[in-house]
Amino acid sequence: MYPPLNFSKFFFKAREINPKKELNLITISSFKKNSGIINVLYAIARLRKKYKKIQYCIIGDGPEKSHIKKLIKNLKITDNIKMINIKNMNNVIKFFDKSHIFLLPDVSYEKYRHEGIPKYLKNAMSSGLLVVSTDKNGISELVKDKISGFLISNQDIKKLINKFRYIIRHARDWKKIIKRGRKKIDSLFNPWISNAKFVNILQDVAEKKV
Repeated sequence: MYPPLNFSKFFFKAREINPKKELNLITISSFKKNSGIINVLYAIARLRKKYKKIQYCIIGDGPEKSHIKKLIKNLKITDNIKMINIKNMNNVIKFFDKSHIFLLPDVSYEKYRHEGIPKYLKNAMSSGLLVVSTDKNGISELVKDKISGFLISNQDIKKLINKFRYIIRHARDWKKIIKRGRKKIDSLFNPWISNAKFVNILQDVAEKKV
């Protein structure tokens, strides 16, 4: 049993998908060493040559932020990147509404291995965003590659670029993948479904005692 997710704010929204016209990525980051954003920026610097409309919104704050700002400038991708610090994270909903892909590029380091599945990844799946994530902290329980999202390797920039190219080329599959992602979230975190499952478990236990 998982703790239920609050579905009252993150409503499912169908999105128009055409990566050649518009492609908006979003990451919520604490800008720690394991954020994985640096490799993503190198990937975007390559991808923007073909997908000029690619936009990457990075929300958050942290110790690596100034270094990342310098890298964005050096890679000459300032027109493709937005860095936003939101004090009230409830406001993240409006940025979700403008996005197509929720990207969680974190790299696993021993220090960060017990952080758990980020709640914003679950909220993104609930909202109808395509989730692209590294496989860490049990995320593969939610995100099955090419089924309910996409899993990436963020240790190798070349592999990361190739995976992004694959994802973009298969944009026609996003809608069914997104729907499967929402269905997965419902099955694990919807409070009504979770409560019903809990009641069934109690009934099974009670029947076995009789």
